[in-house]
Order: sequence, then structure tokens, then C-alpha cells
Amino acid sequence: AGASEEDAVGRADDTASELTAAESSNLDADEVKVAPGWKVYDHEQEMRRLATAIPGVPSAWRVTTANADYQVSPTYPRRLVVPASVSDTVVQDSSKFRSKGRIPSLVWRHKTSSAVMCRCAQPLAGVGGKRSAGDEQLVAAIADAQDIDYELELQNDGEHGNEANDGPAPLEGDFEDDSPFMGMHNAQGRTKRTGTLTGIVSAPSHAAGWLGFSTKASSCDGAADSDTTEKRTLMVVDCRPYISAKGNSLMGKGTESKQAYPQIKLEFLDIPNIHVMRKSVDMLEDLSTTTIDSTKYGVYNASLDASGWLGHSRQLLAASLYVTDLMWCRNLSVMVHCSDGWDRTSQITSMSQIFMDPYYRTITGLVVLIEKE
Repeated sequence: AGASEEDAVGRADDTASELTAAESSNLDADEVKVAPGWKVYDHEQEMRRLATAIPGVPSAWRVTTANADYQVSPTYPRRLVVPASVSDTVVQDSSKFRSKGRIPSLVWRHKTSSAVMCRCAQPLAGVGGKRSAGDEQLVAAIADAQDIDYELELQNDGEHGNEANDGPAPLEGDFEDDSPFMGMHNAQGRTKRTGTLTGIVSAPSHAAGWLGFSTKASSCDGAADSDTTEKRTLMVVDCRPYISAKGNSLMGKGTESKQAYPQIKLEFLDIPNIHVMRKSVDMLEDLSTTTIDSTKYGVYNASLDASGWLGHSRQLLAASLYVTDLMWCRNLSVMVHCSDGWDRTSQITSMSQIFMDPYYRTITGLVVLIEKE
């Protein structure tokens, strides 16, 4: 009997090895390239793919090395992408007014509309509404960058022909040919979407337990493009509940005000903090290790509901779709933050990029996204 068991184990090992070899032989080039691990993400290559902040190419964006020694923000990367119109002095001034020094910085750009996604931490405004000239200048430059970038592309087209519109040839993951919505240009030259998110991504309403969201869904019909004012609106998406942001202001922090940042529109996503999420996942973990009698599924479902996990997951997905709607259908630039600009912020920015950019839905692209965010 022992020998038979050994033979069975041996055959199982051989079968597993054969399957592994077969799977390896079927890996596409994208999967094979993941092997180097930490070396997969290259900042300059990613910026070239997004056609922005490329040395020698006119752009509304540039790479700053103000954080090269991590003195501006020890939790940020050494290279940050900021508007080309602001100096490193402005960057440093802004860092003094943002929690953990986490300034607004570009993480993704739509190559057709030039709309961008930036992430940062909350401003240190406090109850008295303190202000920072450097931070206000940086945010204003982000709001203006979309139109500047678009004008630069038009100039480039005029000088070099239409083939220059896409900038340098993309290295990989050109999302324009495999996007959720195929686009065409309207009379203003802006991208006009022919798809629709109506019924899928209408922003959650107060009745659904959300705060601050607009309840009007976008149909991706390019209607937003006809409004010159809206094109320059910078959407500031605060992941926190409104009451939490107000509570933070009592501790010298808070959120952006219309008085200090006239070019913004502020929305709150009402996503709970890490402590609520930790309690929820602990309850889910306890539930997953509990044996449930088949006759008591009602108890299981009630316990699952009590954990709040499915509700939190829905909030994150809906919030990410909302950001996608703002950028993809309304051609608006977005700045995302929570308290310190991590956790909720990175979840929303990452999932939004996965929705909009097929490159991040490849194995290599997902590795790049995780490392970048």
C-alpha cells in the first residue's frame, strides 16, 4: 500500500510539472516580461506611454526632482510630475501645506482629452481657513494644464502633421484603440464619446447613504465639451465623509475651500476610514472560518451584512466609476485625496485607471500600476 501511495504521489508531481511546463509555454510575451519583478516599473517609460512630461517634447507637465532626497515628502517617490509652469520653490511651498508633504502630483493622463488624474493629501487649512500661495498656485496650474496641453498638441499638429498628435510612439498599452468608449472629435476639437455610462455610473445619491455627489449621470455624449467654463473645472474628489473632513479641520487640517481654490468643484465620497475597514475585514475573516449549518444560511447572510464588507466594496467600485465618468465622459481633470493621501486614495486612483486604461489590465500593466500607486 505504501508503494502505491508513493507511485500516486509521484504521478501527481509529474502531472503538476507537465501542467506547469504547458502553462509556461503558453505564456504570452507580456507575462514573460514580469520576471524581473522590481524592475518592471520604469517612471520615464510610463510617462512616455502616457505621452506627457517627456524631455524635449513640449508639454504642460514636467518631472521635478525636488523630492530626490525625500525631504519634501518621505512617503512620495523621488520623481514627481507637476505642471511645467510651477517652480520647485512652489512645489516645496505646497508640500508645507499638505499633510505628510504629499503634494498634488499627476499619476495618469488621457492622451486624447489631456484630462489628468492627480493625487495628494488633505490641505492644512484648519478651522480658520489658512491658505498657502504656493499650494493655490500649484492647484490652479493643474486646472489650467489640460487646455495648455491641448493647445500644444494642436501646435504640434500644425508643425508636423496629424501623425504627431499622439506624441512619441507609445511603448505599449495604447488605450485609445481598446477603451470602453470609442471617441471622435466634436466642433471644439475635444473628444466626444459615443458610448454611455448611464445606468451604470450615475453618482450615488444622498438616499443611498452618500454625501456630496451630484446625482446627474453622464451619457458620454460630449455635452460637457460645449461649456468652456466646465472644461477648466478641476474636480477635487475627497474620499472621506463630509463630517470627517470637518473633524480634521479641528486638528489643523481639512479640505479645499472655494474661496482659496475658485477653479475647483469639491465632492465627498463618504468612504469610511481604515479603522472601520479593519473592523469589517476582521468580522469577515471570523465569518469565513466559522462552520455554518446548511439550514442557517439566513444567519450567515445576516452576519455578512453586519460586517459591512460588501457595502464597502460597492462604495469603492462606485466611487472609482464616478471618477471614470468625470474623466472619460466629461473630460474633466480630477484630484483625489483623503486624509493623508494613501489607502482610500490609492484604491480609487488605481481602480479608476484599471477601468480607463486596458494596459493596466495586463499582467505587466498591473505590476506597473501597483508599483506606481
